Amino acid sequence: MVLGHWMETVDFERKEATVARFFAADTPDDVRRAMLREWQVAWLFHGPGERTLGDFDPTAAPWLVPVFRTGGVAVYRVALEGGR
Repeated sequence: MVLGHWMETVDFERKEATVARFFAADTPDDVRRAMLREWQVAWLFHGPGERTLGDFDPTAAPWLVPVFRTGGVAVYRVALEGGR
């Protein structure tokens, strides 16, 4: 997990800014993929909270494979070339 509850996340403010940058619509995909590699992210949760961070559309990213969807949330497997 990259970002959780503020009190339980080391360096919360920096991680919160990084996550917000990931979900910003104007962040290039190569930057997003680099973030995922750096943090060794295997799964991406996308729900109402993530949508408030920006207009990134995970359904348009070929390196995110949908594995679960219910109501307003979806979970994607991160499928980057060369592994995570």
